[in-house]
Amino acid sequence: MAWIKVETVLPKHRKVGYLAKTLNITKPTAIGHLICLWTSVIEMAEDGNITKWSENDIADYAGWTGDPQAFYNALIN
Repeated sequence: MAWIKVETVLPKHRKVGYLAKTLNITKPTAIGHLICLWTSVIEMAEDGNITKWSENDIADYAGWTGDPQAFYNALIN
């Protein structure tokens, strides 16, 4: 079973704040989506290469139910 380490500073990270603000969600919700995405990467792309994943795949693996393109854009900016 794989695991990830979550640092205590994650809720204060500027990119988490940007993701939350852009998607109009709370920081804890943004962190939940990120953790869902990270665990999917661990399971399906052990080398971390997700360049073949579509925006829809990324949003789906993150548990995002809104507009996939909006999630993807917020994530990469």
